[in-house]
Amino acid sequence: MQKMNLELGSFMNKKEAVNQSYTTTADMLNAYEEENLDYYTNNDISRLVINNVDENVNLYEGMRKMAEQLSNPFKDVYRWSKGEIYDINAITAALD
Repeated sequence: MQKMNLELGSFMNKKEAVNQSYTTTADMLNAYEEENLDYYTNNDISRLVINNVDENVNLYEGMRKMAEQLSNPFKDVYRWSKGEIYDINAITAALD
């Protein structure tokens, strides 16, 4: 059970990193578009793709909201296994 708990902790941390990378990617795409807007479009904001608000399609905000709504199922299983370990330890201590 303890080995499973350690592995779940590793999975949980990796999933958190993946979820965070979605936010980072959205931020990087937005920054890239804003930095290059002047060079490629002569500051014509209607030509934005990631952050175009003229067409009521703000891809950046959608990507950020999606990243915020991602969950980490490993958290629940990790907490469950940790509770089971506590229960086993309590039973062992009571029997001793």
